[in-house]
Amino acid sequence: MRLSQFAILTSTAVLVSQTGLAQAQTPDWLFRCRMDLAEASKPENGKYTFQTRGKTAGAESRAAMDYSSGISARAAIYPTDAKDLLNPYSTLSLTLGFVMPGDGKSSSRLGDVSFGAIGKDFQAIPGAPITLKLTIDGKVFGPYQPRPVSSGMYSVWLDTADTDGDSKPPLLSPADFAKLATAVTGMKIVEISLVRDGADLVKAAIPLPKLDAWRDGLAAWAVKTSPGVGAATFCSAGGNVVN
Repeated sequence: MRLSQFAILTSTAVLVSQTGLAQAQTPDWLFRCRMDLAEASKPENGKYTFQTRGKTAGAESRAAMDYSSGISARAAIYPTDAKDLLNPYSTLSLTLGFVMPGDGKSSSRLGDVSFGAIGKDFQAIPGAPITLKLTIDGKVFGPYQPRPVSSGMYSVWLDTADTDGDSKPPLLSPADFAKLATAVTGMKIVEISLVRDGADLVKAAIPLPKLDAWRDGLAAWAVKTSPGVGAATFCSAGGNVVN
């Protein structure tokens, strides 16, 4: 092989490599606008965010809603003889994440679900391992193995590959997450349960008074916010500039 041919091949290989690297390095989502729907200290709270991939005109965008609701551990039900297993000053909590294209012209979809509880005195509940499950309008999801327990905190995070929030492989297959998403859409009653040896130890229903209205309002907020977000940021539909 001639030197000139080798140089051409080498240059081509470098170019292909660099092109592949550039394609693989998709910019992270950059938060541009944020509007709180309720104070984070409230039992039910949430926020809208508008995000783009980079800070240029025409960048890919999306709108998201983070929703959280909880109920005091003192209101939990203990179906067995085991009582007072949770920290009485804590809450059983449910968090939902919804996303949609930034133009607001498509329906929002469920991106992630997390839920959990805290053991009494911030300690793990004694006995056999604890799992967690959700019951949505009578349909059971789980039980799921919680994250490693730290300070008595039991939590489960369910997401999809493109809405990953903890850099770990999703617990559910796309098909199973789709079933969960279908149940969450329009749900009226959702219950969190801590399970041991197949039996519910603790359970509590989570109130959802503003979920539907807040989720349904995301599209209108996105439509009004999108035109003001490009190389510069103007949160025309309300909220604060983040970047």
